[in-house]
Amino acid sequence: MGHHQNIPMRNKKRRKPAIRYLVFGLFAVAIVLAAKSEIPAFSNWLDAQLQPEIANAKKSCQELAIAAASNPGQAKILLPGTASKTANDILVEGVLVSDGSTEFAYSCFASGDGAILRHGRAD
Repeated sequence: MGHHQNIPMRNKKRRKPAIRYLVFGLFAVAIVLAAKSEIPAFSNWLDAQLQPEIANAKKSCQELAIAAASNPGQAKILLPGTASKTANDILVEGVLVSDGSTEFAYSCFASGDGAILRHGRAD
């Protein structure tokens, strides 16, 4: 009988590391998601690693949006915008730019290598 009582103990000991890894994994995912939403540089880096075409399109559109400001030297990106793939291109929309005196939204269609195909500013 003593031998049978040890078997459940061994199973419990083997399950604990799996639960620890699961908890650690969930914690790590939560940290990455929080960092992605709160730290723009981390979000840009992660996008570049996971979706380089979309990252190139967003970067090109943001640069064009800064250049379209009335005072590009003072302009900054307030919201990086969102990007989604269409049938042939990548649509980047909702890039919000401020140059100190005005704010405007910018949208672009770009190719996967970041070349801007069409763009527009909405004041």
